[in-house]
Amino acid sequence: MLTVTDAALQHLHAALPGSDALNPACFRFARRDEESLGLILEEPDSGDQTFEYDGDTVLATPQPLLDLLSKKVLDVDQDGQLVLVPKPNPD
Repeated sequence: MLTVTDAALQHLHAALPGSDALNPACFRFARRDEESLGLILEEPDSGDQTFEYDGDTVLATPQPLLDLLSKKVLDVDQDGQLVLVPKPNPD
């Protein structure tokens, strides 16, 4: 399962263009090409893993990307940018 820090959830929530029943979009991982991922604004699908902040769905991970992202952490770096990094080894 993808790990998302509270800082990343707060960052995504602040970046959403207003949430309401008419605009249920959230950020959703999407493939840019075979080696890179990006975030798009889109409604989550029923099979997505979703993450909430302050009662709003802010991030969705599509079913085909769950395995790839299971070893990652979405966080915010010291410059305030979202970063996707490998999970630390539990040694």
